[in-house]
Amino acid sequence: MVVAGKASTGEKEKEKTALDVFYDNRFTRKFCNHFMQQEGSDRCRGCQYLEKEHLKIDDVRFWARNAGNWREELHINTIEKRSVGKINFCDQVENFEKLADMAIVSNDSHPTLILNILLQEWKLSKPNLVVSVAGSTKGLSITTQQFNRVKQGLQRAVTSTESWVITGGTSLGVDGLVGEALKDAQVLSWIGTCPSNFHLIGMTNWNSIEENAAVSQHMDSDSSKPYTYMVRQRKKAAKAGMKKSMFPLNPIYSHFTNIEGGVRGKWGQEIKVRCTTEQFIGRSANASEKIPGLGIPIVLIVLGGDFDTFERCANALTNQIPVLLCQGTGGACDILCSALQLAENKNLNEDAEYQVMLAMENLLSLPKEKGKLFTRDGFEAPKHMHFVKEVIRMSESVTLFRLDRAASTTMDLDDCILKALLQSKTAEDRDPIELALKWNRCDEVVKNILLSGGDVNSRPNINNLMTAAIKNDQVDFVELFLDCGMEMATFLTPEKLMEFYELTANTHPPFLKLLKRATGKSKEKYHLKDVYQICYQFTSAKPLMKVFQVPEKKIRAFEDPFKELFLWAIFSNRMKASEFFWMLTKQPLMLALIGSRLWRAHSNALSIEENDLEDEMEENEAKYKEMAQSMLDMCWETNQSLSGKMLEREHRSFGNKSLMDVAGFIESKDFIAHPCTQVTIENLWKGGLRCKYSQILSSLFVPFFISNLKLNESHKTGASVSWEDDSNPKPFHLIEDRKESVSARKVSVVNESDQLAEEEKMTFKFKAQLYYNAPVTKFVSHTMAYIVFVGVFTQFYLFDNKEGERSHWEYLNFLFTCSYMTEEMRQLITEDATLGMKLLIWGQSEWNWVDLSYLSLGMLAFFLKPYEFSIAKGVYGIVLMLMWIRLLRFYQCSSKLGPMWIMIRKMIVETLVFMMVFSVILIGFGITTRCIMETFGQDDGYTEGMWIFLKPFFMFNGELFLDGFMDNDKAWFYLSKYVTLQLFFGNALMLNLLVALYAQVFSEVLEVSDVEWKNEMFQLMKEYQDKTYLPPPLSLFESFYAIISFCCCSGADDDESDETKQLRIFETYCLSKVMTAKASEKSTEDLILEIDHDIQLQNDRLRETKQTLDAIRRAIIQRNEAKEERRKRRLGIQDRPLTLWSKDQKAKEDLKKEEEATQPVTPLVDPVTPVLDEEEEDEDLHGSPDG
Repeated sequence: MVVAGKASTGEKEKEKTALDVFYDNRFTRKFCNHFMQQEGSDRCRGCQYLEKEHLKIDDVRFWARNAGNWREELHINTIEKRSVGKINFCDQVENFEKLADMAIVSNDSHPTLILNILLQEWKLSKPNLVVSVAGSTKGLSITTQQFNRVKQGLQRAVTSTESWVITGGTSLGVDGLVGEALKDAQVLSWIGTCPSNFHLIGMTNWNSIEENAAVSQHMDSDSSKPYTYMVRQRKKAAKAGMKKSMFPLNPIYSHFTNIEGGVRGKWGQEIKVRCTTEQFIGRSANASEKIPGLGIPIVLIVLGGDFDTFERCANALTNQIPVLLCQGTGGACDILCSALQLAENKNLNEDAEYQVMLAMENLLSLPKEKGKLFTRDGFEAPKHMHFVKEVIRMSESVTLFRLDRAASTTMDLDDCILKALLQSKTAEDRDPIELALKWNRCDEVVKNILLSGGDVNSRPNINNLMTAAIKNDQVDFVELFLDCGMEMATFLTPEKLMEFYELTANTHPPFLKLLKRATGKSKEKYHLKDVYQICYQFTSAKPLMKVFQVPEKKIRAFEDPFKELFLWAIFSNRMKASEFFWMLTKQPLMLALIGSRLWRAHSNALSIEENDLEDEMEENEAKYKEMAQSMLDMCWETNQSLSGKMLEREHRSFGNKSLMDVAGFIESKDFIAHPCTQVTIENLWKGGLRCKYSQILSSLFVPFFISNLKLNESHKTGASVSWEDDSNPKPFHLIEDRKESVSARKVSVVNESDQLAEEEKMTFKFKAQLYYNAPVTKFVSHTMAYIVFVGVFTQFYLFDNKEGERSHWEYLNFLFTCSYMTEEMRQLITEDATLGMKLLIWGQSEWNWVDLSYLSLGMLAFFLKPYEFSIAKGVYGIVLMLMWIRLLRFYQCSSKLGPMWIMIRKMIVETLVFMMVFSVILIGFGITTRCIMETFGQDDGYTEGMWIFLKPFFMFNGELFLDGFMDNDKAWFYLSKYVTLQLFFGNALMLNLLVALYAQVFSEVLEVSDVEWKNEMFQLMKEYQDKTYLPPPLSLFESFYAIISFCCCSGADDDESDETKQLRIFETYCLSKVMTAKASEKSTEDLILEIDHDIQLQNDRLRETKQTLDAIRRAIIQRNEAKEERRKRRLGIQDRPLTLWSKDQKAKEDLKKEEEATQPVTPLVDPVTPVLDEEEEDEDLHGSPDG
């Protein structure tokens, strides 16, 4: 059952319990307590801070004890101090402003403090994935193409699930690259349109951040305002101080946990805290340690890097954190990749070890501008080689991402991240499929893991995985589970389906509105029958809950589980899931029609606050209409006979409704106007006969003419279309091999001579049966009977309607009236529907209301005549008028006269709207005219009511009633001018407006007259298909017999015939062809996009080559100029004024350059667009010369 409006809080309580382990709330900072001024500077010789930024200690004994040389372990003190606040990044050039959270802690803080700040202080949600990125801090040399690959891979990886991305948090090196790569996704996350919630977290070395003292002082002042961090100014200052290892903060990041070591500019003070925090994040929650970890999957991505990267990777692998090396980014990362490729059996031989050492030496021998990170300070070859060997020893947790190769030949970065996580020891304690489900990564890696585990139905948690995938709208995983052999029939039980509907009721308010509207009342608990009532109310097709017992598992299962999931997906506003389940249903064409109507009902149930979803739902409705049309087109092209049978077949699982019944009820006019539907309607209308109306009429009077009528091919014995097994059957797969393969079929048709022979054998009895069952025969006979009825009623009303007596014509009229009234009751009672749906279907036709009006008024006048003859006669007149109007109904069988009634009907609606405006002018004119008359003492004997309502209407139509006012000059003067003004306004404006409205209706109906008439013809066919064989008044006894038979007889058997199974196979086969055609169209579009992408890549490469050549040219020119300048200074040569010859020579050279510049040049690539501004050219993340 569906529980309305109650949200589950189990997950929140579970998460709160898991976060209770973080108890460390001690905030500590580090400051220098001893200022020893450096020579030639105002900074401390030890910590490099100013004197005012030191910790003041008044203890004399302390100073006497520590008066010697500066030592970090003695002069750096740790104090308890809380430094948590916000920083406001401001960029006045780009008009950019953003707030970020910031905290400062010491480098000996426990990791629980860091996590307490993230989870408790800043209320970040617990992530499903943590990505740590490390590498080159000052510079990273990658091309634009490589940067785009990293950007796309990172965005797909972190936006697919709740995730954290941890880096150094600066604007340079790998930190700046990650910020630039995730900039777009981070902006979408800020405004709430990102598909998932992820956070960029910077764990910075606080003592290496420019202007850190000012930020720290502002946070210590307890100011409620955030510190304003000028982005451009800080970058410029940091660029000037790069040699001192001072960096700017990156404004793209959302949270900063700054690690303070006490020494300004010292390298690597944050590494220890960051490593222990990442270890704590990845540690299992069930570990035996005193404080268990979070158990969150974490991966370390390395791009470039210095010699410390070897130790960083080794420590991560020791802590069971998988490492992903991006080969082709240079530095230590490429050395590790080469060592892994040279290793044999996780060992390096002497030659391989020599090559690794040689690679390290090559890093030290780089030019100064490229080797800033690789200096001999701190370089210890044995130590670094030890860490390299440790990485090789644990190489099973190392994954290589070949950034140096083409994208088409290697895995993407996000796939490599998934592979590294699933193959790591971190995922051993948990189901890898569950992890992939949380990360929303459905790849070949996951499929291989799922297939390697044996039968997917035997997995202990497969039902939980499928439930999570369906609830989270992860259609790719649902498809993967089904491809691997999961049985949906045994998975989806009524209880499980109600669990899904409970989720919808709690998260999607329009669903509750639909339930309330369908059931007519508000309940605390709803059932599946209430859900089916929604479908029944809007489509007249009520789904039946067909379940069967599974003895092996002792559960109840649905006969068509995909139909149930399809309806649930629509009610939950999940278009992607509904499309997927629709393709797997047994009745796709019926459900496509139902789906289009349900999306429209869903759109109408939206509240004012949810109007933003209206356009989306209208698009979904149009998409399902297009699906139904495409399927019908394919069915019609494949086999016309079977298409007709498919449209005629009544679906017992939908209340014995056919496709045409549902299409007519939901007003799917394009579906009804389709050639396939029209041929079927024509066939049903004439009952399988090929004849004209004149032949129908003549056969009605002379039954022997029935033998001359011809039959359609489908009604000839032996000529019906059938599907027979081929001698060499070839199986075809339905909907991506997820449905049972069937043998190929072919249509067998009897040759022409056999057809003629069979036609001659047709008996008169068979043709007569078809003739009298045909709706067209009933239409002709009932039309003739109604004409007789109108004639008899007219004769009675004009000549025999006398007071005090009843003639035989009046009794005959009463008999006709009773017969037609009984027929209306029979139509209402024998409809296989609930009482409310019967009244809804009956009331859809305006002609039923006309019938009810004249029949009820006729009976009223018949019984009223002996008492009030004059009133009865007036009522009889109204009845006669309605009966003559009712004759217009029979014009709808004509393609020329039928659209005229549609125009009249629409014009009546427009006239009612026009009268609402016209009545205001009419009443105002009548009141004013009456006032003028009374002012001048004129009285024509009419009442005020007649002057206000009736006479103004006649005056607008030409009857002015002014003859009696011509004698009074004053009255005539005022009244004539006023009447002239009003009549001009009314006739010239209002009546022309009415004509314009009629012209608009005429043009609109004329454009769609064919479609409108075909829909009206379908309604006419449905009406007379259920009519009695005998016309009124002879139909009186037949109607009573039909009512009694409907009330006493039981329903038909629900067994599925062989023909029904064949039609289902045919329908599914046509669906597969439609989806194949759409897939081919999509593949063509993808091919075009791929070609465009390749062209763009080639342009990028040419652009990079051009930039490189320009840089080389400028460097050569600058070097030559510098050499020439040094040579001149050494020789004492000074620049002299140009001589006449040199001036002429320079003029010639300038003229030659101008001529070359004016020659047309065809550019090979697009103009170069700089990534960063001129201030940041040396900080360019894509092509920085720094190692």
